Order: sequence, then structure tokens, then C-alpha cells
Amino acid sequence: MSLSLVYPRALPRLLRRWERASFSAWALGWLLVLALLLRLPLLSGARLLPDEALYATWARLIATGEDVWLASQAVDKPPLFIYTLAALFGTIGASEELARLPSLLATLLSIFLTYKIALRLYADDMLALLAALLLALSPFSILFAVTAFTDPLMTMWTLAAAWFALEG
Repeated sequence: MSLSLVYPRALPRLLRRWERASFSAWALGWLLVLALLLRLPLLSGARLLPDEALYATWARLIATGEDVWLASQAVDKPPLFIYTLAALFGTIGASEELARLPSLLATLLSIFLTYKIALRLYADDMLALLAALLLALSPFSILFAVTAFTDPLMTMWTLAAAWFALEG
């Protein structure tokens, strides 16, 4: 017995929902590619700012084992970003572009989380895509995504916390 004989009205509705979900996944994927293409050329465009260089120096001290706990430094930032950089520096090597990579990845995850939060709050795929698009095209987001500052990672974890809270 076919599904359409049992649920003649439900099948077209299910197909429309599936088509809409696959369109949303496709559109979100292309939106993330667009966001990456807008940010990637800026990744190696400029030298590190003084604060970025300080964070990279701390990460290098940890990665090389010179000062794993940063006991000789006056650190005034949360450790997650610095130890993330240290892990990258220890495995791949230290560079200015690599110091900015966690912020770039955190920004892309923030765009995805913005989509998920908007989808959960409003249950509208197009509105969720619009929210993600606005963040992807935000000049502030584009410029901060290619820095070695702690802010993009903090924003990503804040959005993740909000999403987890919404999901219960």
C-alpha cells in the first residue's frame, strides 16, 4: 500500500516541506561560501595590530613550552582564545594568517548559529536566511573576522549558548 493512498493530503505537504528544507540547506551553504569569500582575501592583508601581536606572542610562549601558564606575563584576557592559538601554533606553526584563522572560523560558525537561532525563534526559513545574510554582509563582522582579537570567538560562544538554551 502506498503512502499516498493512506495519506493523500499529507504527501504533497511532506514533499513541499522537504523541498523547502533542501532549498534552505543549499542557500545556507552558499551563504557561508559567500561569507568566506568576502573575508578570506582580507586574512593576510595587513600586519598584526599591537593587541593581536600580544595575543600571538602569548600563544607562541605556550606553544613552544617557554611559559605554558603565562606566569611571567600580565594576562588580562580569557584563556580559551590564547590556548586555541597555542594549539594551532604548536601543530601547524606560527604565522600572522594562522593567528587570525580562529576568528574567521568563529565568524562563519556565528553566521550558522544566527540562522539556527532565527529558525528556532520564528520558524521561518526565509527569515532565518535573511538574519544570516545580514550578519554575513555586515561590514563590522567582515572586518572583525580577520583579526586575532578575542571578540569573534566570544560572540560565537555567546550565540552557541543562546542556541543551546533555546533547544533546552
